[in-house]
Amino acid sequence: MDKTVKFRRAFRMVALCMLALLLPALSSCKQESVNVTDLLSTVPSSSSVVMGINIESLLKKSGCKIEGSAIVPGNEVQALLGSDSFKNSKDSKIIEVIFNGGSGIDPVGAILFKDAYNEYLTFALADTDKFKSFIEQHSGETFTDGGNDVQVCGNVAVKGAQAWIADGTTIDPKAVANYASLGDGQSFMTKDFSDKIANMTTDFVGWGEIRKLLEDKMSMSERTTVMLINGILFDEAQSILFDVDMLKGEAKATFSVYNKEGKPAKYLLPSDKLNVETIKKVGPKANALVAVSITKELIKKLDSLLSSFGGEIEQTAKALKSVDGTTAVAFENLSDMSVLKGVVTTDGKAGLDLMQLISSIAPTSKDGKLVLFSKGVVGGELDVDKEAENLKNATFGVVLSMASSFPDNHSFDGFKTLTVAFEPKGGSVECDITLKAVDSSRNILLPIIETLAK
Repeated sequence: MDKTVKFRRAFRMVALCMLALLLPALSSCKQESVNVTDLLSTVPSSSSVVMGINIESLLKKSGCKIEGSAIVPGNEVQALLGSDSFKNSKDSKIIEVIFNGGSGIDPVGAILFKDAYNEYLTFALADTDKFKSFIEQHSGETFTDGGNDVQVCGNVAVKGAQAWIADGTTIDPKAVANYASLGDGQSFMTKDFSDKIANMTTDFVGWGEIRKLLEDKMSMSERTTVMLINGILFDEAQSILFDVDMLKGEAKATFSVYNKEGKPAKYLLPSDKLNVETIKKVGPKANALVAVSITKELIKKLDSLLSSFGGEIEQTAKALKSVDGTTAVAFENLSDMSVLKGVVTTDGKAGLDLMQLISSIAPTSKDGKLVLFSKGVVGGELDVDKEAENLKNATFGVVLSMASSFPDNHSFDGFKTLTVAFEPKGGSVECDITLKAVDSSRNILLPIIETLAK
């Protein structure tokens, strides 16, 4: 690989390095906050995505040694750096240099943000000369004067004791100069959510504008559909606030939807919590579990929304009118629906139309207010009883066995289960995500970094 191509990957590599700094966070001690107000003051208010990385807190609770800007990694990190897979990865040497303090980065905090069509990672420098030497050594290029006291090397810029890395092959020094000199009314600090990022109490805290997030990932027709659904679910939903904690054996993330006033967006559909005992009816084993609470109030709301469509949709809505409670389905293979087991809670008056609908999926049997259906014998890695308890506060939840659900995707090697739970809170709905690792004895960042570095 020539030096130019190698340097084009600088954004990814340094992002990896910043994540790698978090690897020693193996303790479950009380989370400490870190203040990144100065960095956030250089992020423009026009940014559509902003994420803070709490490096200092993770390093402190790990018990690792910090000597100036140098970080002395613990045994877990040393084991990772010494492993054959890591030695053979294309990013191993850069990450090792970061751990030895050779990059000159100040291990306190960092901000990732998107402004217009460009993404930037910005952070403070403890030793500017070290950082510049580090970048030049791994890029094969040298820093040049970009004007306005900004020095540029490929897609990396330095102004004073702060650095910016752009997601691309170049960086605009004028943009960097503008970011460094934003006025009080021009930075992201004017936003309602700025304090949550400026004073992070979790490992990562981020904010994103919903419409802008969709523009990056979807076509116009797809965005229109999602925004239509968004309008049905929430009242004037405008942005998402999220936080992530990397813990021993698992990662926990929370996503909340906010309106233009900076308050949790009102959830417009009726919701109720899942019945754990009903979910357990689809056990004992599975590789994928889906559960949703469908109340009569929800059916009425959906009926009024879908009645104008007519035809098959209207007939389905009519058949569901006797449904009232938790519906759950267990699968052995998501790509093969020939083996499944499910349960539907009714008001005790399940009519022929509902029974016909469920029978089109699998043979049915009534058990009081429950309608049970199954096809084949469902097996898998998930303990349904245990996973049902993890969904007890949710109105909708999904649990996946990672290896069994994605057997051909080795990106998921090292991960055990993924749980997504939507929980009613304060008139809104919060999405809680838990990713568990196969090895529960070490921080989940280790398999994440191993996957990224392959």
